[in-house]
Amino acid sequence: KARLIIHRLPDDEVAKRIRKARNNNKKKGRKALSKEYVARAYLNLFITNTDSATIPTKVVWNLYRLRWQIELAFKIWKSLCDIEKVKKVKRHRLECYIYAKLILIMLGWRIVYKIAKNLFVLEGEALSFYKSFKTLISSKIDALRAVFLSGTRRLDDFVRDFYRVSRVNHLLEKKRGKPTSLELLLSCSID
Repeated sequence: KARLIIHRLPDDEVAKRIRKARNNNKKKGRKALSKEYVARAYLNLFITNTDSATIPTKVVWNLYRLRWQIELAFKIWKSLCDIEKVKKVKRHRLECYIYAKLILIMLGWRIVYKIAKNLFVLEGEALSFYKSFKTLISSKIDALRAVFLSGTRRLDDFVRDFYRVSRVNHLLEKKRGKPTSLELLLSCSID
């Protein structure tokens, strides 16, 4: 079974859509917008195979808005971790390299997410995952490696130190009127 959810947009959002479409048409030398397009500009249509008990209609729009966070996570992983840059090596060495990179990514992401959650809950601030992960990968990776390899530092000490750095240097520049990803997640909590 499929479910169609129709979400009516606020008038200011519709005006932005229409303005953007008119500018795009003007650039491409097309005619004016059709009546059908203008009518559709008022709506967002979502098709899902989940029932309303699993995902209530009222949270579908906010869940959809979170999709960008998934794209952003992959972008960060690819651009900061250079996972696609591999020398020509034997198969087993390549597999070890890929597994090591993936473990590093998941461990780093787990730390950054934990800091983001605590920063949001305790201080009401949103963390820039990009800024935070970039610092972790570029300048804190040796300290993290020391936690696991030499045992000279404890993980909770490392996380505390990184939290202090993040709350000063990695705050998200919030766009006016736009909720952060953590605010969207909280608004999507399903009873």
